[in-house]
Amino acid sequence: MYPLQPLTFVHQASALIQATADLDRLSLTPDTVYLYFEDEFVTVVYRKAHQLRFCNRFGYKNVQDLAYYILYILDGQDLLPEAVNLVLYGEITPFAEAYTELRRFLPNLSFGQTPLV
Repeated sequence: MYPLQPLTFVHQASALIQATADLDRLSLTPDTVYLYFEDEFVTVVYRKAHQLRFCNRFGYKNVQDLAYYILYILDGQDLLPEAVNLVLYGEITPFAEAYTELRRFLPNLSFGQTPLV
């Protein structure tokens, strides 16, 4: 499609890590967990004091599994569910079953804004 332009392939996780680094520089909170949803997968990126501490992608079949994975990650990173800020991106809305389930355990959920290019 672009025969005269060099192509660069970037792994999705790499793009998310870079995007969260850019977002995190503007953040006033020192610890933020970013959740990127697509189909039946969620990519979790955790930054502490503006440093990447965790990144992984998980598949889930139901929202209970999703909540378990997120709470397990928070516990492994010594984060309190009621204190951590989580920013949601991707294929999730306030009306999604996944959002409703996560909201039961995580009071500080917010939807991220689309970055300006």
